Amino acid sequence: MLSKIRSKINRSIVVKSTITNIVLFGLIFLALGCGIYQAFSSIMFEGATLVLEDHSRVISDFVKEGYSDIIPSYAENSAIVVTMSPASGAFASSEVVIDGVEIIYRFTVQSGTESYDIVITKTLAKEWKAIRTMLIFLIGASVILVAFILFITTITTRRTVKPIHEMINTINNGGLDVRLDVANSQNELKLLAETFNELLDRIWKVYKNQEQFVSDASHELRTPLLVIQGYSDLMERWGKNDESVQAEAVASIKREAVYMNKLVERLLFLANADQNRLKIDFKEVDLPELLDSIIHDSILIDDTHTYKLETENLHIRADASLIKQLIRILLDNSAKYSIVGGKINVRAYQKDKYIFIEVEDNGPGVSEENLAHIFERFYKADNSRTRKKGGTGLGLSIARWIVEEHGGKIRASNTSNGLLITILFPRIS
Repeated sequence: MLSKIRSKINRSIVVKSTITNIVLFGLIFLALGCGIYQAFSSIMFEGATLVLEDHSRVISDFVKEGYSDIIPSYAENSAIVVTMSPASGAFASSEVVIDGVEIIYRFTVQSGTESYDIVITKTLAKEWKAIRTMLIFLIGASVILVAFILFITTITTRRTVKPIHEMINTINNGGLDVRLDVANSQNELKLLAETFNELLDRIWKVYKNQEQFVSDASHELRTPLLVIQGYSDLMERWGKNDESVQAEAVASIKREAVYMNKLVERLLFLANADQNRLKIDFKEVDLPELLDSIIHDSILIDDTHTYKLETENLHIRADASLIKQLIRILLDNSAKYSIVGGKINVRAYQKDKYIFIEVEDNGPGVSEENLAHIFERFYKADNSRTRKKGGTGLGLSIARWIVEEHGGKIRASNTSNGLLITILFPRIS
């Protein structure tokens, strides 16, 4: 995969930049050559026209003064060809005509009663040769300059791409736990390296979380399976003839099956949550009515604790089924660790921009070093809050996910009574 990325970088950066430079500089030198050609051609013809105009004035003076016989020698010395004939009316005024490499200047001269058509022809072969030589030199110099620029560009581009190749090689050879060295990077490459390191940090975190999750899930499932297997062997050996052994084995197997079912359900919930496959149906929820129904159900199920609800008239925008699941998780957690006959308090009130929901149990609480970790998956806190109480270690993780998906916050703290879970939901504006 990384080798493909490297080859794509070579093709996309080196090759494309080379082609771009060839086209760009080619167009620049083509335009420059055309401009120089036009400029020199214009200068050459304007200069030749001025020279022929000077010759025309001299020859006109010769004709008017009657010295027409010296015109041939003048023309020979001036490297021009002059023809003179009686005026035919073909041209009324002077004109300049370009014919191939020759420039022709035609005009009419009045000498006494006679008029003459005079044609001066000058060849520009030497000038054209000089321009062609200059163009050949310019083309050669352009080719050399383009080649030099391409050479410099290729070296510069490869130097620019080299750190990226080194990044790819570092990742390819070192694995996800290796980070790129940003100390020697500069400007955009430093930013790229830092961004790449941040990306690797996120990938590494997800990978480690997944690895830990699989390990913990395997461990949590292994224990009840071993218990079920052990009691199955016990019942197979002694349960046929001993009803007490059989009853104990059946009860234990049933207890472990309930635990596994609960564990698998919560694992599936978290797996779907991680894959963003859980749809949240936000609606306006009457919070006192919802809490009252949950407390009522808890009283019916659990008669070993006292439940007390204090709430204001509040409404939140939430998924009612998820909020019900959230509160039940917290109440179930409180019931597990509260003393028999203890009180579980649920309070809901509004303060500033938030709606607070508090669930306080009557248990031993959690040590301060473990308090910040109780919302992590499979996290085991104090010995008083272990699997012996029937917990999966996933309930508070699910609670945190539900709260965060509703844009809220959840925190835990110890009070004089026990553990206090506080939830903050944003108010409906």
